[in-house]
Amino acid sequence: MAILELKGVTKKFGGLVAVKALDLKVQEGEIVGLIGPNGAGKTTAFNLIACAMRPTDGEILFQGTDLVGMRPFDACELGVGRTFQVVKPFGEMSVLHNVTAAAFLRHSHRAAAEGHARELLEFAGFTHRAGRNAGDLPVADRKRLELVRALATDPKLLLLDEVMAGFNHREIDDMLVLIRRVRAMGITILLVEHVMKAVMNLCDRVALLHHGEKIAEGTPRQIATDERAIKAYLGEEYGVATS
Repeated sequence: MAILELKGVTKKFGGLVAVKALDLKVQEGEIVGLIGPNGAGKTTAFNLIACAMRPTDGEILFQGTDLVGMRPFDACELGVGRTFQVVKPFGEMSVLHNVTAAAFLRHSHRAAAEGHARELLEFAGFTHRAGRNAGDLPVADRKRLELVRALATDPKLLLLDEVMAGFNHREIDDMLVLIRRVRAMGITILLVEHVMKAVMNLCDRVALLHHGEKIAEGTPRQIATDERAIKAYLGEEYGVATS
């Protein structure tokens, strides 16, 4: 069953077409990757799904409900969670309080919200950072906090926007483990990522955007050997290495 379906979604900014007639289905329980060069329309697509922007044309269906015209809060309340490429935690607040703030979406009492936050920090192996100010965290920990905050809203669909950007190899491996655990919780994941190791190891399917259009879609193996994907984004060296 498709938890998310984009039908002919287009977004124009004046004469610029950022996303053009995008069709995409994400099945419940899948991890789907959205890849492409900078400026391909990936983050714009995320903003449209999360209702931070309204499409110029097309439909965005989440569990059969059209999201077009809703506010970001409405989409989040329905079960669409997201992280942001540029993370901006509440820097003067502790890690625990950052996650607790997100948990208030589902829990009206502080004790319940904080309890849920503590459970998620333990789930993510992040309890040791609970009392630290979020503004003092290194990049990798800020990204992990961003993911945990999104989980605190109890999403059914989680949009991950470059959660591994700037990571070293060990940090990438740690995040891969965490994302697989998130999927095991029953959460469907759509991710934008430039780290091809992550995309090829995590995703059930991958869609490639180029100049706002979807030019290829398939399994990671299919994308890695697709001439259009190699020419537009992956490069000859990557294609040869995976063929």
